[in-house]
Amino acid sequence: MPNNVKTIDTTALDTLPEDLFSAYSVSTNRRIVISEYPDGSCQRNSDVTSSKRSWRFSKKLTASRRNTLNQFYLAHVGKPFWFRDVHAGMKFTGVFTSGWRETGAIGRSQVSLEVEEVY
Repeated sequence: MPNNVKTIDTTALDTLPEDLFSAYSVSTNRRIVISEYPDGSCQRNSDVTSSKRSWRFSKKLTASRRNTLNQFYLAHVGKPFWFRDVHAGMKFTGVFTSGWRETGAIGRSQVSLEVEEVY
């Protein structure tokens, strides 16, 4: 029987530098399982085993820090990396799920990205 479970080798993953972001929000998405019965009743349960976290973060960066983050982003588009959630005190394996969003200003750029947890 073929192995259809894809695992990530976490030993060789890079870590997104924590100093490249300061403000972020976290959301957790859970799949809802709905069971419908012949008598018309239904039961809804949250499948907590399939929940995934996602993070949106942004920061105003100098040109050199913006370039550092951009190089990390370009090197990891579609590839997993470590991401530290400092509020949870844990490291997660994540991938970028958004495009590069940047708003320019004199001397600094506001960069926004999204990361989703992968297993």
